[in-house]
Amino acid sequence: MIAVFILSVNLIGMLIGSILPGILIDYFLYESDKPFTWALVITGSFGIVSIISFYLSSISYKKDFEKL
Repeated sequence: MIAVFILSVNLIGMLIGSILPGILIDYFLYESDKPFTWALVITGSFGIVSIISFYLSSISYKKDFEKL
């Protein structure tokens, strides 16, 4: 059951990761002179958000581990 969950999460991530930049490029095509740049900046910012989230969770990791 865990393998099916991991597979489905990966498939959803690959689907969103490939479709979202294309949708953003189509949106920025007539709005901006650099649609590819803005689409990649926006999709790359998700990585920055995940880095911050992992860092914040690592702060309380030792305290949470000791409670176990």
